[in-house]
Amino acid sequence: MKAKDIFGLIVRVLALILVLYAIWNLSFAIAMTVRLLAGTSHDSYMGAYYTFGVPALIIGLLLLRFARHVVKFSYPTGKDDSEA
Repeated sequence: MKAKDIFGLIVRVLALILVLYAIWNLSFAIAMTVRLLAGTSHDSYMGAYYTFGVPALIIGLLLLRFARHVVKFSYPTGKDDSEA
């Protein structure tokens, strides 16, 4: 494997971890919202879960979608060290 391939793998793995973290946060946020609407909970962490969950999901999905472009930007083909 070339350095370019390893970097692409690292970008995709980090994006997947970010998406899973966002799903974790959003699942707790939705559960707290349902409990709040039912009147059984007065939890103040619901906003924090949404605050960190939504941007993490967006950034993670964008990184997964555009990982190839990030690798192309990081390792341009016209440079001398791009094949290292």
